[in-house]
Order: sequence, then structure tokens, then C-alpha cells
Amino acid sequence: MRIRLLLLSGLIALPGMLWAQNQITQSQLSLTRLQTRTSMGLYNSIDQVSPDAHVVGTPYVDDNWQNAVIFLREGDRFSNVPIRYDIYSDILEIRVGDQVKGLEGNKASGFSMVSNGSERRFMRASRFKADETLAGFLEVLDSGKVQLLKHYAVTVVKPDYSPQMNVGSRDYKVLHKHTFYYNIEGVMHEVPKQRKKLLAIFNDHQSEVSDFIRREHIDLNDEAGLQRVFNFYNHIK
Repeated sequence: MRIRLLLLSGLIALPGMLWAQNQITQSQLSLTRLQTRTSMGLYNSIDQVSPDAHVVGTPYVDDNWQNAVIFLREGDRFSNVPIRYDIYSDILEIRVGDQVKGLEGNKASGFSMVSNGSERRFMRASRFKADETLAGFLEVLDSGKVQLLKHYAVTVVKPDYSPQMNVGSRDYKVLHKHTFYYNIEGVMHEVPKQRKKLLAIFNDHQSEVSDFIRREHIDLNDEAGLQRVFNFYNHIK
């Protein structure tokens, strides 16, 4: 497969794939994206947002710009580009000079970015067979015989302010939902919350994993705890 490195200057020359945003504040950008999309897939004007409205929370996986590699479905990739992933809109924002351009999430098979000195890898949910259809990306938390994956989703609670009663909130509230999945040979299932069902994932090493959980006092409701369990299993010889 031919891999072509696209430098920042090359991003500007991709008509139909990237679309530009005006330079506006993050709060304005977030509010704009909470509006209904137009038939072209772009967003309504910022002028349509009420000046009294604010966004509580963030639609991004990480508010900060992170250097990343984006892998396109066609096989090409963008390398060393500053990005933010907007979960709500399923848009990869790419900073090009003084502009922000958007790449629709379904045009990418995955991306990796460096956050706090560590690499984070994300894969398009449509690459997996699953019990339910998932949109967006999954972060790879651990790899090996069984992958541990984290799915990101965002819902928005609209303002419920009543001017007649002067009660309620004028703000949009952005709520994150994280769901953990395990992947075996391309087939993905939600990680069970019951300990017994979780241990069944690990096949003939259930007793070893169970001893590890007990010995290390692992909290299976904690993301870091789940990572440690899957990492332990994936390194059993």
C-alpha cells in the first residue's frame, strides 16, 4: 500500500476533504457545533447562538492541541499535525497556520497522538464487528491476545431556563460517556461488570488473573485497574 506523507502545506490542497473554520473561541466553536448541521455537513453561523448561552464541559477528548498522525481510509496519512478530536461532531480538527480545518471522522481509519509524553492510539469503531453499531473512535488501552478499548460518546443537555419563572439553566451541558470493550480477533464485546463474567474472557488463565486482582487489590470499576488486568493477562507466557 502506498503511503504518502502529507505535510502541513499539503493539507490546504485537499479540496472536499478538509473544510475551514473561522478563528473563534473554543466556547463559540463548541456552541456552534451544538447547532443543527446544514445539508452540506457544515454548521450554522455563530450569529445564531444566544449571547447568554455558555457551554459547561467540553466536546473534545483533550482540549489541548496534540501532535498526531492521522491514518486515512484510502491508505494515506497526515504526519506531525496538531489536532483535537471533537467527539460530539465526530470531527478531527487540524490546525494549519492560523486556521482550523476539519476532517470528518469517517474519512479516517484511526489516529495516534502524543499526550503528556505518552502515545495514545485511536481506531475507527466501524473497523470492528460488534454487538451494536458504534460511531466515532475507540482508544486502545492495551493490546495483545485481547485488546482493551475505550469508546467515547458525548450527549448534550439543552438549556432549560424559563424566563417566566426565572429558573433553570441557560447553559448547554456536555456530558461524556465512556464504555469499555474487549476485542478478540476483530470481534468486540462490552467488558462485563461482573467479576465472574470478566474472568471468563481470560480463558485458561482465569485463576492467575483472579489471583492477580486479589493480590494487587484491583478496582475493576476503575480504568487504570482494568488496564492493569488486561496488561497482566496479555503478558502471560
